[in-house]
Amino acid sequence: MVKYASYWDASNWASYVEVLNIQDQRADYRIIVYDRDGSVCWQDTRTLTPHEAERIFINQHIPQGDRREGLVVVEPVREGDEFPSVLIIYAEGQHWKEGMRFVPFTRVP
Repeated sequence: MVKYASYWDASNWASYVEVLNIQDQRADYRIIVYDRDGSVCWQDTRTLTPHEAERIFINQHIPQGDRREGLVVVEPVREGDEFPSVLIIYAEGQHWKEGMRFVPFTRVP
């Protein structure tokens, strides 16, 4: 099953993930956020309509603390579905258009 993985950092940064359904059909995907020790700190299963995009703010789903970095994985619930993604990181307290960093996800077969 294909997965998309990237590094996230929310220590003095805000992080969100853009997930895109490039298919002509409604599809379900799972997002899993790991902390820097490899423990799951948040996961969810979500649905997108055909060609829909969704923005998920990681900071809103993880606990406060000093382990606010790690791996984020986006994977389909069903074999054959595709969900390309991009991680966007920007300094907390600043306008989201200032100093944004785009981190591409890596497709993991």
